[in-house]
Amino acid sequence: MTCENVAGVCPGAKIIAIADPCAAAYMNEANNSWVISGLRKGTIDPYGYCT
Repeated sequence: MTCENVAGVCPGAKIIAIADPCAAAYMNEANNSWVISGLRKGTIDPYGYCT
């Protein structure tokens, strides 16, 4: 989960939480943090899901 200042979830905070430590999760959250903060254009979770 990547969360940046979402009311009721992570107000006033920037949080990255990885529940399933696999390569896709780490790559997705790294990418998502850039996209959500507006530093990169792209989609959320482009690397798929843990299997």
